[in-house]
Amino acid sequence: MVDADLQQIIEPKEIYSGMFCRISLSCYCWEYGGKKGISFGLGNIQKTRDGDPLGGGGVRADKEFDAWTNDDDDVKAEGKKNPPEADAEYDGEDDDFDIF
Repeated sequence: MVDADLQQIIEPKEIYSGMFCRISLSCYCWEYGGKKGISFGLGNIQKTRDGDPLGGGGVRADKEFDAWTNDDDDVKAEGKKNPPEADAEYDGEDDDFDIF
C-alpha cells in the first residue's frame, strides 16, 4: 500500500475505513459443481487522502472473549462437541497443524 506520493505506508493507523483510495481489482468468472459465479481479487492500494472514519471501530478480541481452556468436561457439560480442528495446535515449523 502506498500513499499519494507513492511512498509505502507502514503505520497501521494510516489505514482505516473511510480513507479515500485507488485500488487494482481483478475480476474472475468461475463455474464449479454446476454453479457459476464471479469473484474479485484485490491487488494494490493507493491511499489518495484522508476521510471521515466509517463507524466506531471494533471490539478488541481480549474484551470480546473469555480465556479458552480445552477442557472436554466443560465442552460436554454445555452439550457441544469439540470439532477436530478446534484441537489443532501450531507446531511452529511449517503451515501444517497437528490434530490431537
